[in-house]
Amino acid sequence: MTTDDRSDLDALRALAGPRTVTTPEELARLRYRVLRGDAPRTRSNVRAWLAPVAAAAVALAVLAGVAIALNRGGGGQSPGLSPAPSGSPTFGETLDPQATLAELQRVAATTRPLAAGDKDQLHVRADMIVPAGGPNGGTVPQVNDAWYEVQGFIAVRAVSDGRPDNAGPKGESLTDLDRTEFREQGPGPRHPTPQWLAGLKPEPAALAQQLGVTGPGNENLWGTCTQLWVLADPLLPADARVGLLGLLARLDGVTFQSVTIGGQETVAITHVMGRDLQVFMLDPKTAHVVGLAVLQRGGAGPSPTPGVIDTRPSPGTNRLEMQWLYSYELIKP
Repeated sequence: MTTDDRSDLDALRALAGPRTVTTPEELARLRYRVLRGDAPRTRSNVRAWLAPVAAAAVALAVLAGVAIALNRGGGGQSPGLSPAPSGSPTFGETLDPQATLAELQRVAATTRPLAAGDKDQLHVRADMIVPAGGPNGGTVPQVNDAWYEVQGFIAVRAVSDGRPDNAGPKGESLTDLDRTEFREQGPGPRHPTPQWLAGLKPEPAALAQQLGVTGPGNENLWGTCTQLWVLADPLLPADARVGLLGLLARLDGVTFQSVTIGGQETVAITHVMGRDLQVFMLDPKTAHVVGLAVLQRGGAGPSPTPGVIDTRPSPGTNRLEMQWLYSYELIKP
């Protein structure tokens, strides 16, 4: 891991735990640095890890219009915010990579995105575990909500544990900064639109070109793919979901693990970054995202499958550092 990579991950930890920042001005500067990419590599890695922390105000108000949630049971659309599991991950067996990838891609190919109109908004909630800060360390729960315009994923409201969050480092509106960036850059991984998502290819090489991740750097590919998936999961077409799986599976050292969280069985794609194990959890029945976790690794035990790298932390040595469990609903005016 490079110094820049470690700096970005440290900044991410600090941002996830605002209690560690001493003044609102420091929090605003740090938040802008991470979300807007002023720090090296942050632009591609971090924005949608913290997608629910992206812009403005109001705590879970009753919104005008019709809310359509992603049904995690595979039944399509249903009213209300889809529930996320609770708890922390428990690692099971290491899975055969080829067979697991093939099954996930088979399921992904059967999915359909929610039908979003141009004026719709996507409400994203992250039930989080974040560093508590202070000399005693530990973690604390946190809930972040954000509402995005689906055209460009412009963040128009957000709250973190009931606190409004829309100020940039100079007091500017992050919503306005999002609009400016989208206007200047157009659709892409940071600011997708349903139309742009519909054009993504299932072939990994072609998709890598579309996402701009053809150069070296595992963290860049990992971050871009997981960020886009977390940000736009309910709107991802089947081809995009299949292609993202193929890209993630190409990374050096990636493994597939059985992970249970809150009683829900998931398939996790795991990726090592320095001393950290990043865990991207998917519902094996629907190929929708469940969440992300970052664990500080212990030693790895022997693999039960020949030729498969076992990245499970040794019993008693793993430590959950951060976690995001996602739920979504589409808001129609």
